[in-house]
Amino acid sequence: MDKNKIVNFCKNCEAWCCYDGVYLTEEDEKKIKTVVENNKDFFSFIPNNYIVDGNWENLFNGRKTNVKPKNYKNNGYPKHFNQTTCVFSVNNKCMLQEFAIEKGEEEWKYKPFTCCTFPLQKRDGKFFAPSEVEDNCNIGEKYPGYVSFLPCYNLKKVDLNKEIEFSDKKSKCNKRS
Repeated sequence: MDKNKIVNFCKNCEAWCCYDGVYLTEEDEKKIKTVVENNKDFFSFIPNNYIVDGNWENLFNGRKTNVKPKNYKNNGYPKHFNQTTCVFSVNNKCMLQEFAIEKGEEEWKYKPFTCCTFPLQKRDGKFFAPSEVEDNCNIGEKYPGYVSFLPCYNLKKVDLNKEIEFSDKKSKCNKRS
């Protein structure tokens, strides 16, 4: 699948994957803070507290991008997802990615690693298409899953070769630092 098809696929689903923001590595947080602080005019739409402390279902804590209210229009939007989106999402586009593109830089330069690799799932150090492994966010009736509720869940490995190659390469680079 070419990149334009994937981007259009994402726009059509209203960027459901961004509903809760994203948990960040220390490197991600530094990178985002630097680009936002150095480009305040471009990022004037985000609140001062664009990175916050998060707690997911009392199972995971960490620093994450903040969220803002969003009214999803698609009838298939999962009922167990909040009606929110990442503060960097505008019209279903990641403004960190849009900023990089506008500056003529690599499109994923400022995005958190998890966003760059999504919807891939990582198991034992390897990346897989989402439907190839179990949804590790299924914690029962209250929250029966994450990626398995997204339209991109059915993308196959062949559709995601570029993302898998990027993720494997980036993962190896992160291990060296």
